[in-house]
Amino acid sequence: VLNGLLCRKDQKEAISIPIGIIPAGSDNSLVWTVLGVRDPVSAAITIVK
Repeated sequence: VLNGLLCRKDQKEAISIPIGIIPAGSDNSLVWTVLGVRDPVSAAITIVK
């Protein structure tokens, strides 16, 4: 998703779109690094806040 947004012609506008990351795989280190949570419920609550 991020690569797709960065490859668009309107990249500057596209990167301003807020994105929430919900962990759904076995190894979601990106979510842990960005949000500091590992489970989907905690990630959703953090995103909503």
